[in-house]
Amino acid sequence: MIGERKIKRIINQELRKTTWYKSFWSGAEKFWVNPPFDLDIVNLGSGAGYFAYNYEDSGVKGCNWALWPQSLQHDFNILKNYYSFIKPQGFVVITACPFGCLFSPNYDKNHNLKYYTFLHPATIQNFDEDERIKALSIKENPLNYFGLKKVIKKIIKNKLLFANNKESEQYVDNACLMIEGWKKQFGIDDLDAPLSDKHKLEFDSRQMLLREMIQFCIERDLRPVIVYPPIHPSLRLLMSDVFIKRYIYDFIEGAINGQDCPFYEFLNSATIKEDNLFRTSYFLNTNGAKKFTIQLLNSLNISQCAENEQDIIGGGKFIVIKHF
Repeated sequence: MIGERKIKRIINQELRKTTWYKSFWSGAEKFWVNPPFDLDIVNLGSGAGYFAYNYEDSGVKGCNWALWPQSLQHDFNILKNYYSFIKPQGFVVITACPFGCLFSPNYDKNHNLKYYTFLHPATIQNFDEDERIKALSIKENPLNYFGLKKVIKKIIKNKLLFANNKESEQYVDNACLMIEGWKKQFGIDDLDAPLSDKHKLEFDSRQMLLREMIQFCIERDLRPVIVYPPIHPSLRLLMSDVFIKRYIYDFIEGAINGQDCPFYEFLNSATIKEDNLFRTSYFLNTNGAKKFTIQLLNSLNISQCAENEQDIIGGGKFIVIKHF
């Protein structure tokens, strides 16, 4: 008969292959083996970045370094650890998101677990040795940590979470849920209202951090670009121009602050708007990610793809490249 240890080892091996296990680590397992050297392009980011880029069919050496969820500070920590894998003059895509200018109250100890599996301890915020041991224990033996019944429930829940929507109405409902969720998360009643004093302080702090990330890239002969990936039209309709200017444009313009870092904005992309390209109102699916990645690579002139129409506005170093 097969021994109990062998059975557990086999179950753990199978669990590590599941979407649930990968989503538990937010994609961190891609860092458990070092990326290839001389990368043409990498992207950072949180959920939007995690689902927006797919370099498989692009013909370039690219890696998606986004995790879900992830703060701008964690983006920077990953860049500090892995920038040497990018070739000179390679692109670093910093993915913009609606509230990247604010601090999220949702990043607790559990959120930090994934970083213990691949980041240098010096770049992990609020490092805790007990949490590191816990993270490595879950990584190697998820069955022992969670138990079989709990694991099965989590796998089923995960499959439902990542099921693609089929009806346009579902995207509308999801867009409303996204907006209400963000308002609750950041304590905002009116998205068009001026920032509170608390949020102004957070805004300034995050802006300085983004500025440092841009400087970090330039000093190391890397080419930073800021990108806002496409979102579903139903979600874009709920974001006013006032909100987009205040939370996105003003934030990014102040962070660039005269540095050589263009901003590519795909919020109103006419080529990526169909339901079948989206997982939710905010996240692209695999087909959408591949299509968008090729579009971006062509915009950066590192791909042999069909040309996209673009309208360049602004002047000086703050150049917004809008895709319609």
